[in-house]
Amino acid sequence: EEVLGQLAERAAVALGSPQCLIYEFDAERDCLISRSLYTSPDCPEEDYEDTMGTAYRLSDYPSDRLILKRGETVVEHASDETLGDDVRDSMSEWGETTCLTVPLLFRGVALGLMEIIETEGERHFSAEELELARGLAEQAAVAVHNAALFRQRREHEERLVAILEISQGIAASLDAAAVIELVSAGIVG
Repeated sequence: EEVLGQLAERAAVALGSPQCLIYEFDAERDCLISRSLYTSPDCPEEDYEDTMGTAYRLSDYPSDRLILKRGETVVEHASDETLGDDVRDSMSEWGETTCLTVPLLFRGVALGLMEIIETEGERHFSAEELELARGLAEQAAVAVHNAALFRQRREHEERLVAILEISQGIAASLDAAAVIELVSAGIVG
């Protein structure tokens, strides 16, 4: 989360935007999980922090599912009459005027989304700004990938420790004389 926090801040500051959110894609649960948020100190105080760790079902956000599937950067404006209802409702709820959404791709696999948010007025991003956003999203994808590997390794280690503790418990409960007799019989037999 620390790396994603730094990336969210750098993306917002580099692009001169008031907010940046980073979501992790959880394929098993078919949802996006909010992992990081940067809000400029100039933004009005809102309680966005309560949303960190929240899982958003992709069945409720088909536009995000499409971005993940296509792996393409999308710029959406609140005034666009062709916006999907899910996008329009979300932008209205959060007071967004423009949303630049960049998929977090690692070796061609979508691991999440980074959203650069404008709240004061609609904005058109230059080709250079879009390329910068994609580069920062690549770094975020690497961070999400590494975090997933770390979680898998930690879970594996926890299982090994549990097996070791069970084995020690079994070994401690065995009758030493019976074990020696069984081993001796196995060697002789």
